[in-house]
Amino acid sequence: VPRKPVTMDFPDAMREIIAGKRIAKLEWREKGEPECHALLNEDRLRIFRNGSLKDWIISAGDLAGEDFVSL
Repeated sequence: VPRKPVTMDFPDAMREIIAGKRIAKLEWREKGEPECHALLNEDRLRIFRNGSLKDWIISAGDLAGEDFVSL
C-alpha cells in the first residue's frame, strides 16, 4: 500500500528551500510535471521545469497551499 506523502504549508516549504533542499507541490505532479521542483538558485526562488530553471512567480494559491513535499 503506497504511503501518503508528508505535506507541508508554504512557510515550511520555504524553510526547506532555505536549508538547501528541493521542494515540489503535489499539484505540479498531478498536472503531469513529475520533474518539476523548486529550489533556491543564485539567491532567487526558481522552478526547474521542462529541463530549465525559471523564476518562480509565487501565486496566492502557492501561499495558501498545504501540498508541498520535500524531495
